[in-house]
Amino acid sequence: MKNTIQRQEILNYLNKSREHPTAEKIFNDLREKMPNLSLGTVYRNLNILVDNNEIKEIKTKDKSRYDGNPTKHQHLICENCGKIIDTDIFEEMTKKIKNKKIKGFKTNKVKIISYGLCTNCK
Repeated sequence: MKNTIQRQEILNYLNKSREHPTAEKIFNDLREKMPNLSLGTVYRNLNILVDNNEIKEIKTKDKSRYDGNPTKHQHLICENCGKIIDTDIFEEMTKKIKNKKIKGFKTNKVKIISYGLCTNCK
C-alpha cells in the first residue's frame, strides 16, 4: 500500500505523542501544518494504520484514542479524566492466557485494560 504524506504525518505525530490522542486532536494539531487536511482523511488513515498494526486503537466509553507505540503493552485508563497510561504489568498474565490450552479454542490475542483513577484524580 502506498504511504501518503498525510498518513506519514499522522504516524509521525503519534510516534512522538504519549497522550493517546483522539482523531479530532490529531486533526486539530496537524491542521496548521497541513491546511488541506480533512477529518475524514485523518479517520481513514488511522483505520489503515490500525489495520496494518502500525498503531493501536484504544476504544474508551466515549471515543477511540490512538497509540503510536505498536509494541506489546497494556493500558491503564483513568475513569475520571480519561488519561491513558502505558504499562507492561499485565504482560505475564497475557502470556499465560495466550499459552493456556482451552479445549475447543485457540487464543490469538489477549487484551487487558485496567480502569481506575490516576494519581491526579485520586
